[in-house]
Amino acid sequence: MPANITLTKFLGNPFSSKLIRRALMGAAAVAALLAVPTQAKASVILALTDNDATPTAVTVNAGQSFTVTLNVTSTAEKLTGVDYYFKVSGAGAGKLNLTARDTTGTSFADSLKLDTEVTGPITAQVDLGATLTNVSNALGAGSYLLAKYTITVDPNLAAGTYVLNTYDPPGSGVVREAPTFNEQGFDTHAAFTVNVVSAGAPLPEPAGATVLMALGGLALRRRRR
Repeated sequence: MPANITLTKFLGNPFSSKLIRRALMGAAAVAALLAVPTQAKASVILALTDNDATPTAVTVNAGQSFTVTLNVTSTAEKLTGVDYYFKVSGAGAGKLNLTARDTTGTSFADSLKLDTEVTGPITAQVDLGATLTNVSNALGAGSYLLAKYTITVDPNLAAGTYVLNTYDPPGSGVVREAPTFNEQGFDTHAAFTVNVVSAGAPLPEPAGATVLMALGGLALRRRRR
């Protein structure tokens, strides 16, 4: 049978026409779905920084202190509170001591524990969380200060690299808005690298200071010429 006759009979068949229409509709639906732009997943992120040229790392002598700032950023979720803990990697566990907490300027002003209750060796056992003073007025998308922490390195901690992290055990994390106040884990946790050198050992010059010293030396040589 000629091909054109076979095709004509197939197209003229009501059942075949329905199959074709369904196939075309399915293809159109898939094309429409692919054309819709995908929306980024809402997330809540914790970040630790010391606000210098190397914001997520510090180099200190054993026995010295440093200060870090913890912020929470929400891309879309509403927040009324946070539950989070500090932990330190490896041999640094219990050898970094939280010596002070400063919550000046934070919206999360109702701390779960007093400042005196959170100080001491960082052992991943102390809830550092807090809630808004008015939990009926949830915060929307944005970046918010949680606290500034002063941390002292144990004088006997061996030289090496350690990581200070935030984490949330099951059942803790971000507290959502009223009336349910559901709690869910953070999407991304903070990580801050602590490079410890032996007590009394010279610390490396900050990159910015090194550049300024080099420029100063160059200017001095030019003046002498």
